[in-house]
Amino acid sequence: MFGGLRFGVDFTGGSILEVEYTNERPAVEALQTQMKETDFTGFLLQPTGEKGLIVRTETLSEEGHANLIKILAMDNQSPLTERRFSFVGGIVGKELQGKAYWDEKIRKFKATLLELETRKATGELIPREDVEKGQIARVMAIKRAFLALPSQVAPKLAMKEPREIEVIIYEAISAIVDEFAGVKNNEEEVVDVSDAQRGPADLEQRGTTSVAPASEDNSQSVG
Repeated sequence: MFGGLRFGVDFTGGSILEVEYTNERPAVEALQTQMKETDFTGFLLQPTGEKGLIVRTETLSEEGHANLIKILAMDNQSPLTERRFSFVGGIVGKELQGKAYWDEKIRKFKATLLELETRKATGELIPREDVEKGQIARVMAIKRAFLALPSQVAPKLAMKEPREIEVIIYEAISAIVDEFAGVKNNEEEVVDVSDAQRGPADLEQRGTTSVAPASEDNSQSVG
């Protein structure tokens, strides 16, 4: 292929002309020289077959089209027949734009991977597998703590009033929840046995549901 510009870089659309010479096709170098001398720029000459030639140029007007035919015919010294003349889009330009688009996508993807690896190396990110293992271990630890609760509080409940039992159980559950929630109190909460005499509203403020008081014995003795 011959031309004033490199097709793969600079040709972004224009006109395409295909001709066939009646006799021997002129040398492509001679045609190229003729086109340059008449100020044709951005063109491409492509021989085809024994006598054919395809010319791609910038978009031509009717006058430019006529001038090109005259140049290719070497001032009627090389008769020819026009096979087709049409306009073409910037196919190569679109391909180049597509390549640039995906190059940018790949560059950004690599940059993201590098950032993730850096954050992982500095401890800012934890692998998903480690997070899942940690969650499972935490759930199992909470489960074991609640399963051990009955044996821990049972000795404290003997001979206690219902409200005292409620407070003891509430405090034991709160301790487990606070431990696994990462809550640490500076001072241990003191349980006042007088809670047994407080009303339901007082206990609700402590975040627990009141236990209904024992029903009074309204039975009468039988004489």
